[in-house]
Amino acid sequence: MPSFFCRRCNTLVPPGAGRCPRCGLGKKAVAEDEAIRPEVRRRVPRAKEGQGTFPYPYRPYQERFVSEAKDALASGKHIVIESGTGTGKTICSLVSALDLAKETGKKVIYLNRTISQSDQVMRELRVIAERRKVIGLPLTGRGKSCLFMREAEFEGGIPPQALSRFCEEKKKRTKSGAEGGCGYYANLISSMDGMFENYVARELPLAQEFDDFCADEGVCPYECRKLLSDKADVIIAPYIHVLSEDLREQFLDRIGAGLDDVLIIIDEAHNLVESAREAESFHISVAELRAGDVELNEKGGSDLGHGITLSQLSDAVTDIILSSLVEMPPDRSEVELGRMFLEGELARRLELRVEEVRTLGVNAFNLGQTIAEEKLESGADPTSATLLLGRFLTSWFTVNDKAYVKAVSTEGSGSLEAINLVPEELERFLAACPSVLHMSGTLRPLKQYSEVAGLPKGPVMVTYPSPFPPENRLVLFTPDLNPAYDVMRQDPTMHGRIVERIVDLCNSVNVSTMVFFRSYELMRQMRVEVERGVTRRMLWDIELSSGMFSRAVREFRSKPGGVFLTVTGGRVSEGLDFPGKELEMVIMVGLPYPPPSLANRKLQELYDRRYGRGKGWEYAQAVPALRKVQQSIGRLIRTETDRGAAVLLDSRISKYVEQLDAKRSDDPVAEVQRFFGVRR
Repeated sequence: MPSFFCRRCNTLVPPGAGRCPRCGLGKKAVAEDEAIRPEVRRRVPRAKEGQGTFPYPYRPYQERFVSEAKDALASGKHIVIESGTGTGKTICSLVSALDLAKETGKKVIYLNRTISQSDQVMRELRVIAERRKVIGLPLTGRGKSCLFMREAEFEGGIPPQALSRFCEEKKKRTKSGAEGGCGYYANLISSMDGMFENYVARELPLAQEFDDFCADEGVCPYECRKLLSDKADVIIAPYIHVLSEDLREQFLDRIGAGLDDVLIIIDEAHNLVESAREAESFHISVAELRAGDVELNEKGGSDLGHGITLSQLSDAVTDIILSSLVEMPPDRSEVELGRMFLEGELARRLELRVEEVRTLGVNAFNLGQTIAEEKLESGADPTSATLLLGRFLTSWFTVNDKAYVKAVSTEGSGSLEAINLVPEELERFLAACPSVLHMSGTLRPLKQYSEVAGLPKGPVMVTYPSPFPPENRLVLFTPDLNPAYDVMRQDPTMHGRIVERIVDLCNSVNVSTMVFFRSYELMRQMRVEVERGVTRRMLWDIELSSGMFSRAVREFRSKPGGVFLTVTGGRVSEGLDFPGKELEMVIMVGLPYPPPSLANRKLQELYDRRYGRGKGWEYAQAVPALRKVQQSIGRLIRTETDRGAAVLLDSRISKYVEQLDAKRSDDPVAEVQRFFGVRR
C-alpha cells in the first residue's frame, strides 16, 4: 500500500495509516475532498479582493444585509430579518457576526432546529476559511455522541439527568484509576497532543464527521467537543440547547461563555416559538405506564412517603385518567381540566393533603433517577417508568397555569397533557440576550413573530426583497376548488374535481413536480385515484423511515421528471434544496391551517386578549398556514437561473394574494404549459 501526502497539511502519511498523523484527515475524507470540493469551487464563484470576509460576489441586498445586521448586533439589539429562500441568509449572517466578533472578542452561537441543518453552516464556514481563519464546531447532545450508548444500542430515550450523572461518575472513576471508568474518556485525556484541535481547525468537520473521527480514535466525541469549545469562533447547536434553563446553563458552561460574551444567530426562526412550546409541553399516558409494568412491579413496594408506595401512586394516576375518559362526551377526544384537578383527585384517593401529594412527585422523581442510573450501570436500557411518572408529576404541580392548558386526552389509551401556550423559558432567554439575529425566509408579519416570541421592546425589523428575476416564478391559485374539511363534506363533487386537477397538472408538463397535501389524511384519501391517473413516475412520502425517505429524495433528485407527493410542513417543505431541474413545479392541495384542537382554541383566546380582537385567528391560524405555504413554494427558486411554477388548489388563497404574490387562474394547466413553453 503506497504512502501519500496529506492534501491539507502536506504531511507524509505512512503506508497503511488510516489518516494523517498531523491534522487527522482520513483517506475517505481525502477521496471525498478530491471528488466534491473542487467541483463546488468551480461551480460557485469566489469574491474579488476588497470584499473582506464575504467569500462570494455580492447578490442584490446581501451587502446591505451584512451591514445592517452587524450594526444592530453591535448596538446590542435584536434584529428580525426576512430574506427569501436561496438568498444567502446563512453566509450573510455568519459574515456579519464573525466580523463583529473579531472586533469585540466575542463568540458566535448559531442556533437551528436540527443537527442536519448545521451541515450547511459548516460548509459555508469552509468557504469563509479560504479568506480568514475561522473554527466552527457543531454540537450534539450527550446522548447522541456517547459511544457507550451507541454500543449498547438502547432504543429508548435516555433521561438527560441520569446520563449526565452516570457519565460524571464514570469520569471520576477514570481519573482516580478505579474500576468501572470510561475507556473513551481515558483515551481522550491521554491523547491531548493537539491532534483533535488541529483536525477541527483544518478540516471544519460536519457533526457526523467529527463523531466518526473520534470513534476511530476511540475517544468520547461529547467530552472532546467540551475541551475544544473554547477554541471555536462559531458554535452551531440545535435550539434545544437553550430552551430549558438547565440545558442552557450546561451549554454555556460547556463553551466557556456567558450571554454577554456571545453573538446569537437564530436560523429558521419561524420554527422557534413552536419548538419552544413543544419543549415546554409534557404528558403521560396509560400506555406508557403499562409499558413499565415490569419495573413498577419490581419497585412497586418502594415507600414514597406518607405511607404511600410507588404502586399506589402509579395505580391512582392510571385510574384518574381512565375514569376521566369514561366521563368524556363521546364526540370529544380531549377535555380541559381544572387547575387543581390532578392534585385534588390524588389527595382524595390517597387520603392525603395536597402538599403531601406534591412531595410524592418529588420522591418518585428521585427514585426514578436512581433506577435509571442503576440500569445504565448494569448495561440495561435505562428507560424508567418511575422517572417518567416522577418527572411528569413534579412538572404538572409546578408550572404556571396561565401559560398552559391542562387536559385529559384519548391519546395513548388515555393521557394527561400539559400543553404550553406561552413559552416563558424562551422569553426569559431572549430577554437576557443582547445582540440576537433572528432570520427566516418566512417571518412576515415580523410584528407577529416579535410579539409571540416575546422579544424585548424595539427590535429592528427588516425585509429584503428576492434578488431573483420575477419572471422566473409563477404562482397561481384556483377559484373553483377548496379542500377545506367542511366544504368537502358539503360538496360531494369537490374530491373528484381536486383529483382531476392534480392529475391534469402532473401530466401537462414533464418537469420534476412536488405535490403538497394539507395533511396525510387527505393524501391517503386521494392516493388511489391520483396513482391511477398520473402517467409519470411517482414517489409517496407516506410512513417512510428516515432511510427510505432519504433514498426517495435521492431518486427524485437524480431522475428529473418525477412526481414527489408529500405534505405541507413536512420533511420536504424546508431544509432541503432542489436547484435547477431537480424541482420546477409545486402543486399545493389546501391551506394547511392547524387542525381544530383545545390548545389552538385557547391560543386564539390568549392572542385576542394580548394583541387585540381578531388577532387570535390571524396569529394562531392564518400566519402559521401561510408560512408553511411560503416554505413549500420556496423550494422552487434557489438561484438566479432557477425557474418554477406553483399552483395553489384553494380558493381561500384569494385573501392572501399580496403576501404570496399569487394570481387567479381559471385554467392553470394552460398557464403552466405556456410558462414552460409546452405546445398544446
